[in-house]
Amino acid sequence: MKTLGISTSRSKEINLKAANSVNYETLSLYQEAKKVYDDVLVFHPSQVSYQFVRELEKPKIILNKQDITSLTTLIVRNIRGGEQSTAILVKSLAACNCDVIDPLERFTGAGPSKLLATLKYHQKKVGINSYIAFNIESATHLINELAESHQLPLIVKPFNGRGGKGIELLSDLNTALEYAKNFFIQNEGNNVPILLQEFVRFKAEYRAMVIDGKCLGVAEKKAKPGSLAANAAQGATFVAANVPNIVDFTVKNVNQKGIYGVDVGEDCDGKFYIIEANPTPKWSAFEQATGINVAKEIINCAIERVNNRSDG
Repeated sequence: MKTLGISTSRSKEINLKAANSVNYETLSLYQEAKKVYDDVLVFHPSQVSYQFVRELEKPKIILNKQDITSLTTLIVRNIRGGEQSTAILVKSLAACNCDVIDPLERFTGAGPSKLLATLKYHQKKVGINSYIAFNIESATHLINELAESHQLPLIVKPFNGRGGKGIELLSDLNTALEYAKNFFIQNEGNNVPILLQEFVRFKAEYRAMVIDGKCLGVAEKKAKPGSLAANAAQGATFVAANVPNIVDFTVKNVNQKGIYGVDVGEDCDGKFYIIEANPTPKWSAFEQATGINVAKEIINCAIERVNNRSDG
């Protein structure tokens, strides 16, 4: 079955029979596609939700309760105001072998966020099971589905948050539904997604500092009692750690260019997870624990690049 998706952020209320709902170009594409595709879907990207489950080969992509993971083709029209939701839609469908007509580099999400990183670590099979929804209807359906499959409790994170701020535990169905309801009331009109994750009980968490694929060192992060996040900003303490397996895992799964503060979790079965790879990390707590002069290492790396360019 051949199915075409047409994504447009021009209007959240899409009615192909209403003159002002979609523009001429989108309507023309729809009419022509109906002649050759078995089905044609025109939708706002915020109507789509996502399930990134580590054990599954592909993300699960849901449009208004319809699974579109096997969508054949995607054409993107207007993205203004929907940059984040369009970027995760395009990159997720491309990961599922959908033919995206537009070049993928067009879709950056208009700035860094946890969304595209979530997809990246799902593809590498090193991330935490994560779930994303952009409206209350999708979030409600998603949370109910997770409850039915015994996936609660859940962690909720701000999609562009830092330092562990705003992380909460949603312990049961009613708590999760109420949180989602209030979340979308507070963020109405902002096209901001809710990001939910499986609650994994880590026996240890680490911070590794990586520069251009080289790990400077690792510190174990010990959370403040009663805190969900083992972040220095939330009162966590850092202790230098000699853990070659964490180093190997980290270097293998982060970019080989750039500066990263990588948070790694180890569960009770010895399985490792990339919790986050922050490209603009703070390092004072790491530096105090390890004695490593991070700023010096960064500058040394910069000079090495300069010298390599000169030699070239």
